Amino acid sequence: MGSELQTNLSWLWLKDKMKEIKKIVVTGGLGFIGFNLVEKFLKEKYEVIIIDSMISGTKNKISGKKNLKVFDI
Repeated sequence: MGSELQTNLSWLWLKDKMKEIKKIVVTGGLGFIGFNLVEKFLKEKYEVIIIDSMISGTKNKISGKKNLKVFDI
């Protein structure tokens, strides 16, 4: 019984921490679908990390945006 209680308390703690941590990684974030996701998360005050090959998208879409990091692969 004690182990089950510990598991439930750990889950509640993690769930609470997840509300505080608002970071997300979007692969393909400069493409059409990915960029729409990025916009949505930025509006919800997430820190967004984009990983993109930049084959079809460009960094021009995101210039001047805060809470955003872009990595070219």
